[in-house]
Amino acid sequence: MANERVSMRNAKEVLRQKFELGRSHREIAMSINRSAGTVGSLLARARAVGLVEWEAVSVLDEEALDKKLYGHRTATEGAERAEPDCEWIMRERCKPGVTMSLLHHEYLQKHSCGYQYTAFCSRYRTWRKSHDVTMRQHHVAGDKMFVDYSGNRLRVVDPETGEAKEVELFVAVLGASNLTYAEATWSQKGRFVVLLHVGLDLRLGSYQRPTRFVIPDGGHLARASQNAALLGGRVCGAPNSAELHL
Repeated sequence: MANERVSMRNAKEVLRQKFELGRSHREIAMSINRSAGTVGSLLARARAVGLVEWEAVSVLDEEALDKKLYGHRTATEGAERAEPDCEWIMRERCKPGVTMSLLHHEYLQKHSCGYQYTAFCSRYRTWRKSHDVTMRQHHVAGDKMFVDYSGNRLRVVDPETGEAKEVELFVAVLGASNLTYAEATWSQKGRFVVLLHVGLDLRLGSYQRPTRFVIPDGGHLARASQNAALLGGRVCGAPNSAELHL
């Protein structure tokens, strides 16, 4: 719909693409998953308030841009803003492919006068700090390396035939530095695991001495490097390390 209101995060992106990149209404609409009419209405509103150059828009934060485009909200409108359902956000974020941007869009569909993206995320982060139970781990340089396969598979496309084939994504993270190594393989079978660790030793070994321990995530077998011991994986579904879940 042409009168559909977009978040200030998307509004700023629309203005950037139009004023700085010179893209068409249709191209911008596709990039933010809105109609070309919505893009046109937003640009018309921006020009009406004197926003015709990206330099003038780039210095505005989301709150300032909102006031510039739509005017000051009344006290009643401010009081009616619905607070984000943080428990729902936490549950949804566990699902593959779900982002904070997507959840904010769904929130605005239910509450059109709700918080903009920055405030939405800020409230969720504040809520998580009061509800998170964490155990901080101190990592010594050269001590532990955490390895696992990503839950989401990637696809490799043959440029000649166009055939797409799924591959496994192996990830290794050094505990102290968070230095990360990733490599795609056709499967998680034993010979690929061995080849992965050979490549891992060669690449990460150039940055620092081999780690004392290699820690695979639960259910995965890993070969310790020549100078490292292999420690057991996670128990009862709990991740070994937050490093692998960045």
